[in-house]
Amino acid sequence: MAQQHDDHLLFGEAFTLEREVGGRWQTVAADVPLYFTMEGLGVPPRSQVQHTYSLTGYPQPLAAGEYRIAITYYCDVSYPLYAEFTIS
Repeated sequence: MAQQHDDHLLFGEAFTLEREVGGRWQTVAADVPLYFTMEGLGVPPRSQVQHTYSLTGYPQPLAAGEYRIAITYYCDVSYPLYAEFTIS
């Protein structure tokens, strides 16, 4: 995540895995209930961080297609953030 503002941003471990089907994003159902810890991860002003999300609990292997991880980050209010990737 690259942060280009003068405020601190906050995000966490919770995420949703989505797959593009017919031009629309659909949530991928997990094989088991997923639980996330609720700590906040900070991004200082004008900095960059890397974070890895585990896909354990989702069908393996994932079918070929376009996917994205959807998270929420906070800076006074909440905003969606997406990281897209392709499985071929």
